[in-house]
Amino acid sequence: MKTTAILGVLVAASISMTFANAAPLSVNDPTPHFFVVMENQTDQDVSISFKVDTGQVYLTPSLPDHTPLASHQSSQKYGVVYPVVGTSDVFSMIFTGQQDCDISVEFFAPGNPKITMAGFGCDGAGYRVVGDTLFLTATGIHSKKA
Repeated sequence: MKTTAILGVLVAASISMTFANAAPLSVNDPTPHFFVVMENQTDQDVSISFKVDTGQVYLTPSLPDHTPLASHQSSQKYGVVYPVVGTSDVFSMIFTGQQDCDISVEFFAPGNPKITMAGFGCDGAGYRVVGDTLFLTATGIHSKKA
């Protein structure tokens, strides 16, 4: 009886220590949740940049600031990763030219993305969803003059 009681205490202590040392209840998942492609439908070359506005989110592969995107071309496909599921994450893709266009993605669901656009270069900008890929498009931006 004494041995059973001691084993019970040891098991309870072990379980308690396991939960005390456990990570917060979240899912750390490096798999892309969806993909994003930037499209330059202007007659000028522009650059694109990725910016985290709030929370935790990153692209795979990473996108260096001011990555060139030629006229009438699309970028490669980038995976969008939320490492901790359930947080409030907002990121922006910025098309840079004479007038910039900042396209923010606050929430993404294929049927109901929450996307806002700001900047004088956003005239005619838009987005579309094809499968698991979000296409962000700049149409009214002009390249910076030297």
